[in-house]
Amino acid sequence: MLTSDGEEYERWKEPKRCFLPTCSNTNVTRPSLKFFSIRKELQKRWCLLAGRNCPKRQLICCEDHLNEEEDIENYEQYLSGARPRLKLNATLKNIPQLDGDGVLQGYTSGAIDDDAISSVPDIQTSTNVDAAVQSDIVALKPKSVMVKPQTENKRTNARTCKVKDKIMPSVISHLPDSEESPCPTPSLLGSSNFESSSSLKDAEKHGTSHLMEKIASKPKMYLGLPKNYWWAIGFLAKKWSCLPLHIIITLFKIKNNDTFMRMSDEFEMARCTIRLVFERNVYILATFLQNIIYLPSLYEIKKNLPLLFKITYSNVQMIIDCFEIQIGKPSNPFRQAQTWSQCKSCNTVKYLIACTPAGFIAFISKGYGGRISDKAIACKSGLIDIVPLNAVIMAGRGFKGIESLLSTKNAKLLCPPSVQSNSKVTKEEVIKTKVIAIRVQIRRVIRRVRQFDMLKPHAVVNHKHLKYLDEIVTIACGLINLQDPIIKAD
Repeated sequence: MLTSDGEEYERWKEPKRCFLPTCSNTNVTRPSLKFFSIRKELQKRWCLLAGRNCPKRQLICCEDHLNEEEDIENYEQYLSGARPRLKLNATLKNIPQLDGDGVLQGYTSGAIDDDAISSVPDIQTSTNVDAAVQSDIVALKPKSVMVKPQTENKRTNARTCKVKDKIMPSVISHLPDSEESPCPTPSLLGSSNFESSSSLKDAEKHGTSHLMEKIASKPKMYLGLPKNYWWAIGFLAKKWSCLPLHIIITLFKIKNNDTFMRMSDEFEMARCTIRLVFERNVYILATFLQNIIYLPSLYEIKKNLPLLFKITYSNVQMIIDCFEIQIGKPSNPFRQAQTWSQCKSCNTVKYLIACTPAGFIAFISKGYGGRISDKAIACKSGLIDIVPLNAVIMAGRGFKGIESLLSTKNAKLLCPPSVQSNSKVTKEEVIKTKVIAIRVQIRRVIRRVRQFDMLKPHAVVNHKHLKYLDEIVTIACGLINLQDPIIKAD
């Protein structure tokens, strides 16, 4: 383009800048650094983890926080010059921690400490609900928090006051060294001693000490968390710079499925505050607990093998099945068709779950519309990728079509024989059907998943919670792996 003097000039372009608030990398300060555009499906979730607001414009991330080979979907084409495209399950890495000085409008960094989870085998699980039933994540940009006043006067109680303190402060109080955990257990992700009273101190500020005492005495009943892992609440609060009370509120909502209005009365906080706390911490808990869902080694599987499997099927490594959760009827006819389940006669979200013979959850898929078949969900969920070589998988009749996929890994599928109306069942088929009935183990695992009220068969999940349903299922499965085994090893 020419100026009035006839000289050419180039249009000024804004320099590329990493979207992380604590990262100062730009293409001006570091010209050799690579920058990647963030997919629209990842922007809002990554902004929540990074502790910043999500704008409508396109965001970019520098290569310091990504692994090109693992996170780029078209990696081979990218090497040959194609435009890179990030995977839907791409994760942020090397997120710098904030200083806790109140910046970023009350948000704190959602950085994940890799050292804290280095001792747990990692498995990548998707955290996005199927496009047919999901809605966009709403950007959370609160500038203040509405808190219910502590008074019995109805006229005063109707008013609300604005609190300028941020919801998730970066500094939490610790217990004295003289206090010890009432249930000393080996740490799952590192050694830590947190007393249950640490949550009570935060709860007393809101007048909920009596409720917190009941939760601390029976955490499995109210939160789904075993009592010997109560320290994990304080551990998470320290790592992600949030209040232990916020983690308790999130687990309480998943386990009991109380409305936000009832929870506001129980915890004596404003309803909007309860909702924001739940929406922010559900991603933190899912990121933490998804590392507890993994396939153990063959030695560990055989070591904890139940007696029934030792007799007949000692080489079985996984049992797979599907379960469905009813949702509210979508207003979109296309989504109604994709979520309609002919088996349940309602609109559902369907999940594929796999466990070891001892009942340890080894895999959980993302949510799909209830219309999908068992064979299709097994192909799309990524289950075949984690199946080891020469493995033996036990499943129902609906999974017979995946034998060709398992053959690529020389794996074997065990399922009951087909039943035809015009043919008589042989003696061998009857015996095989009764023996393979021991796959009821996966039904016991699903029964534990149903103990969380938000995941009951007819929970009728609200459309506003569909975007968190994958994270909620991941949290429930991770907590189940922390509980006592379904059948103790003989």
